[in-house]
Amino acid sequence: MERGNNENMNKLIIVTGYPASGKTTFASKLSNILHIPFFNLDSIKTSIGKVIDVNNWEDSIRLGKSSFFVLMYIIENLMKVSKPIIIENSFIQEHEIEIKYLSEKYEYETLTYFLKCDLQILHKRFIEREYSLERNKSNKIFGLWDDYSIFARDIKLFGNFNIGNKIIDIDTSDIININYDNYIDIAKEFIDE
Repeated sequence: MERGNNENMNKLIIVTGYPASGKTTFASKLSNILHIPFFNLDSIKTSIGKVIDVNNWEDSIRLGKSSFFVLMYIIENLMKVSKPIIIENSFIQEHEIEIKYLSEKYEYETLTYFLKCDLQILHKRFIEREYSLERNKSNKIFGLWDDYSIFARDIKLFGNFNIGNKIIDIDTSDIININYDNYIDIAKEFIDE
């Protein structure tokens, strides 16, 4: 195993959970408060999507897989020099294998926040975001989850991510009234351990 120069900095914070549950907002807050770099898959997809056209779900899947490997390249290079990192996405079990491998290879401790939500509220948020003019085409689902029953079935793919260490569940059904201070304090303690 490869070990960094500063064991105390071998920390990976993972923000994952259901699409449209508020992951990016929370990860960005953590990054700003902790002064730790934050990488999310949607931003990578958007950047690559500037040169690779995405016109349908199949294109989006290919772009997503490519973007994930770019994310893994970035975090591995930061791990090589023992930098703390925050990553965010609706990770699935397939992603778990790669992230766990890197965490173990570079002896990184992980803290995972899993954001979940009442499925009907989540579906409404998802549809609003999907058809928002601000939503980049690279990150669209192209109508695949417009039907609630299909959305509710498929969303279960995102509920099994677990690479060990500490997992904190955050229910974002009432996103306006969430007090993030406690969750941020947990991250501060984790980084300072």
